[in-house]
Amino acid sequence: MKLNLKLKEELRRIKLNDEIEIELKPYLLAEEITSIAENMLKEDNYMTREMVKGILLIHYCTNIEVKKDKSGNVIINAEEYDIYNTNGLIELIENNVNELDLIKIEEYIQYQESMSNVLKYFCKNIEDKIDKVETDLKTKGIFENLLKEVKESK
Repeated sequence: MKLNLKLKEELRRIKLNDEIEIELKPYLLAEEITSIAENMLKEDNYMTREMVKGILLIHYCTNIEVKKDKSGNVIINAEEYDIYNTNGLIELIENNVNELDLIKIEEYIQYQESMSNVLKYFCKNIEDKIDKVETDLKTKGIFENLLKEVKESK
């Protein structure tokens, strides 16, 4: 049984202040959550990640045009973030977008980073163990004997 749903884009008109009213979409699509989280993961520090999240929330959830490069990618910079943040726009969006969507962004990052840390730890340990085995093989002459046997078997 196929489910056919006709979805409408739900936009809310919200006043930022006495002069500015914006349209706000109160949810994020799965691909938007992924995009925000992946772009945040590219950054090493907390504040830059917050700038990425804030500007991309504006991009995905409002009718405000954010700056883009020639390729159409959103430009993240501190000056633009500071303007949006000091005017309360980012807080307004975060307070009106589905809280579960914002949590999913953080959970995505936690998951990726935890797997990343496990892999880094594993790779470091395996590299150390390989170095130790290689050293042991060389010091005990086993490595040379194996090479000799391989050459003789050809």
